[in-house]
Amino acid sequence: MTQSISATEVEGLFTADVTARSQSLADRNGALSEALQLVFSRFFITNDFAQNPVLKAALGNAASYVGQYQYLQLAGDTATQPANIMRVTFNKDSLTALMRTSGLALWGAKREKTLLWLAIEQGTKKAFLDIAQDTEIAEALQHAESSNGIPLLFPLMDLEEKQAISVMDILSTKPDKALAASERYGVKAVLSGKLVKRRTCWRSEWALHVNNMDERWATPCGKLKANLTSALQTVYQYLSVFYAQKP
Repeated sequence: MTQSISATEVEGLFTADVTARSQSLADRNGALSEALQLVFSRFFITNDFAQNPVLKAALGNAASYVGQYQYLQLAGDTATQPANIMRVTFNKDSLTALMRTSGLALWGAKREKTLLWLAIEQGTKKAFLDIAQDTEIAEALQHAESSNGIPLLFPLMDLEEKQAISVMDILSTKPDKALAASERYGVKAVLSGKLVKRRTCWRSEWALHVNNMDERWATPCGKLKANLTSALQTVYQYLSVFYAQKP
């Protein structure tokens, strides 16, 4: 049975967490500008907005687009230590209107999901991601999704799929099995990945199938959350070119 996956409104695109050196006015304005740049990076083709005069002016006046902000107390901080994480939520309507005046191709907030086949390799164990069991990886994926504005869809992994595809098929140079198993979901983009646990870090390999193209890359060993966030940032770079449209 084919499941038709329609576009979904991605939440959190207008919210960003950034580091604030202090709660002074100068450091606050610097953090707001950085937060706005992160939000722009979720809507425009990578680096398209860096030299755009409309968006550059907005970055210099980020406070005027803020809906609300707060400082978050980190675990382990005491009441005498300043919080150094600022969570900023920008006004959706005013910022959307601004971005449309930039003249740049824009990827809207309604986005089609990307199907993710993820194999996990830890020691001698190789298996597909189990959301219920692999909670640390699932949480890191959720962070990577929200950071980059990429809504993911996970396969059912029912008996039919377990018979149709194996871990060894995930990053095969011939992705026929992965793509055939993906047809039931009716998606345009299929992401295949292998996440490998080393002694002190995680490394990963990826293949993105979209628009009859097969893009491949690897993410070097690093912390789990950073590795997956970097991987989905690369996914965004490819998909934004495919989905973004001129206003």
